[in-house]
Amino acid sequence: MKKINLVGLLVVFLAGCQIVQPVDESAMSKLTPYITKENTTAPLENSTPEPEIESSAAPTAAPVIHVVALGETISSIALQYGVTIDAVRGANPDANPNVLIVGDELEIPLTDINTISAFDPEIARNVRFSGLNCVHSRDAGIWCLVLVENLGENDLENIVVAFSFLDPDGKLIEERYAPAVMRFAPAGSSTPVVIFLKTVPLNFINAAPSLFSVQVVDTAANLYLPIVVEEETRFLNGIEATISGKIRVESDKDVDRADIWIGAAAFDADGALVGVRRLDSVAATNEPFNFALTVYAAESSIARVVLYAEAY
Repeated sequence: MKKINLVGLLVVFLAGCQIVQPVDESAMSKLTPYITKENTTAPLENSTPEPEIESSAAPTAAPVIHVVALGETISSIALQYGVTIDAVRGANPDANPNVLIVGDELEIPLTDINTISAFDPEIARNVRFSGLNCVHSRDAGIWCLVLVENLGENDLENIVVAFSFLDPDGKLIEERYAPAVMRFAPAGSSTPVVIFLKTVPLNFINAAPSLFSVQVVDTAANLYLPIVVEEETRFLNGIEATISGKIRVESDKDVDRADIWIGAAAFDADGALVGVRRLDSVAATNEPFNFALTVYAAESSIARVVLYAEAY
């Protein structure tokens, strides 16, 4: 049994022997960034009433457009931007708060509302973006994937990235916002971010990511729980990679269950980020939890996979 004590970020799994196959365009439709154990397709239904979230910090004048990812709820989106659920609902009267569809756009009203985007500039200097890759989908949409690296000494969480879509002259066409795949980004780690637009912006030629909002982890809160890897196997086959195994969430607190996120980021031989997937589930603490996660490449062949996990 292999035991590795970790909080948040797991280890990097490199390809040993790779079977290279021609890229199958049908895999483009399988580049689903977020999945849950109970539901692997969008739309995501949520019939549970959303709790109210209080807003905090400095005001920003203009609204932003958030692109919905699978697994998100009105409350989780409101939390990312530090606004109230009612504010998000009021700005999007045609949106069904119980059925959010991947690729849908929600206006986040930040005028006269406090936001978390006013972060310490030192944090921004220690955040680096690498491996930006934008891939056109078969249904006239576009995926953009990028790796966010935390080079500072602080553990970070709730990262939201702004994607600026540019024309051939470098002028801004439009800007969209998306959260990091993983909630937790420890010091010295990286986490992927992926955004999907149903329609490619007119005259689009390039995209530029930037940090919109982020929070420093409150170590006193002790939110994240240690994870032990008990078993792990992987299989890479051209445009897809499957990682499965057994983990255990350790806790000496008076809790018997924990929310877990398990993510996988796939890279090609040139280091470009080509696929992302995430599994959301609930696990009993101090007991083995079996998982299996397959990530698909939008283009090229997968050369290595990075596995992430966090529990809280």
